[in-house]
Amino acid sequence: MSTSAPATAVAGRTDVAARALERTVAAASARHLRVPVRDVRITLTDAAGLLGITVVAPLRLPPLSGAGEVQLMKRGDDARSDIRVDVERLTGRKVGPVSLRLTRAVVLHEKRVK
Repeated sequence: MSTSAPATAVAGRTDVAARALERTVAAASARHLRVPVRDVRITLTDAAGLLGITVVAPLRLPPLSGAGEVQLMKRGDDARSDIRVDVERLTGRKVGPVSLRLTRAVVLHEKRVK
């Protein structure tokens, strides 16, 4: 038989400013797109009571000469899904549509050893 302490209610409420929410979404998006947060633009909307997210940013890609094939659309879809999960986890809000507009591809270059 396990016992747990009763939850104590704290009077008041917590509000999150729109700017704080935008910065949180931008940071999560930058992480999954592997680009600096300064390159990410976010628009948040009300989507029938859900948080609608539009992300405009570049996408970082591995070197094109590598053996692995780069699937741009799959990378974008994976990033959208990961952004949704992270934003829900970090903010506690239900996320609706996540739109991603890729502005450019940033290709990682391999450094040569001298």
